[in-house]
Amino acid sequence: MLRGFCRERCAQGTVEYAIAMLAMLSTILALALLWHAGEEGGLVAAVEQAASHALNGIGALDILLF
Repeated sequence: MLRGFCRERCAQGTVEYAIAMLAMLSTILALALLWHAGEEGGLVAAVEQAASHALNGIGALDILLF
């Protein structure tokens, strides 16, 4: 009975380790993608498109969004 309990604890530790490693790997991958997008100018393009002045001066709407 004790032997089965030890195996179960080792298996649980392995699963927890795998989940933690997957979370760390996905975080590193997300940061790398953000770095790459910033380096290529993709983030700047997204900000320029979202800015109110990108509406080509529609008048009152442009002023309200500013």
